[in-house]
Amino acid sequence: MKRLDPKLVKVIALWRGTEHEGERQSARARIETLAAQVGMTVEEAISQDEAERNAGTADGVNVLHGFDDFMEAREPGYKARRARERSEKIAARVARRKVLLERFDSEEAITAPCERERLILDAVKPWRTVRKPPYERWTDALDGWSDAWSNPPAHIDAAIRCAYPLPMTFAEALAEHDYWEARGLELADAWNTDRSGEELDLAACWRARTVERLIEFELVAKDAADVLARFRFYRARECHDRKAETAIFNDLERIVMEAAANVSSEDTCAQTSVSAAGSIPATVQRGQIEAAIAADPSRSDRSVARELGCSPTTVGKVRASMGLGAVARSVQRGGQMFAARYGQSTPKEALNG
Repeated sequence: MKRLDPKLVKVIALWRGTEHEGERQSARARIETLAAQVGMTVEEAISQDEAERNAGTADGVNVLHGFDDFMEAREPGYKARRARERSEKIAARVARRKVLLERFDSEEAITAPCERERLILDAVKPWRTVRKPPYERWTDALDGWSDAWSNPPAHIDAAIRCAYPLPMTFAEALAEHDYWEARGLELADAWNTDRSGEELDLAACWRARTVERLIEFELVAKDAADVLARFRFYRARECHDRKAETAIFNDLERIVMEAAANVSSEDTCAQTSVSAAGSIPATVQRGQIEAAIAADPSRSDRSVARELGCSPTTVGKVRASMGLGAVARSVQRGGQMFAARYGQSTPKEALNG
């Protein structure tokens, strides 16, 4: 006989463990849906789960039988530590529930749809089928779709995504993810049970999963901080996911390549600036340089360049193009005037004041 789907086993465990009638009925309805997908009744699914729990494996050995004893022998004090952890967990839940009841006044007020959930429920209203009274607060199906662990029809997905704006940044996505985590914990505390991941309404659950996918795969990481946020989210799951790892790798590869391209672009710009240093500035016309040289060919290149705000090299090139490169020019050195020729650095004769 084929083993039960792990999702079905998880919901049956929730149904067995909860003491809250509303949650128990919600779990039973989900069991009915999942069981029907594999051609089973609720009773058949629960009966098979019971058999698998007792057998544990195909050879009739319960793999969990004696586990606590094994761990106690390996780590003395294991049982006491586990008992203490369970006690502390229950005490923390009771304390949180007390605070919730003081804030909301009643369990019904806690479990009523929150503002975000109301927006989502309004968006899917045309396709929504609710549970039977008195559990009509919960969505049974959306246009036939009832399993939040499977992909919904495209129009349901689009409606939930557009119920209110999706996060555009990693910070926004992480904030909404934390919101739904806290909301799920509130519902679990209201029912006085441990979190199972099944507390949110079907439509809200898919919105939460949509936000998770934004963080894991869909948002474009713009910098190293975004990649770090994605990696932290992935590592917190404590599992290996090829798709998530590929997304992180692609982020890093793209950011490194973009950084390299920016450095190359900056180098090119710097080289262009250096090579353009000898060109005529946009504010200086070639005719101005020619006019200054023609008016007094004996003026030094530096003198003309200083006046016009360009480089001496530029003035020298314009002078050469005018055929005046060999014309003697006056150069001032240490308070004295010298006659010099273009390209020569040794003064040839001193001029009188």
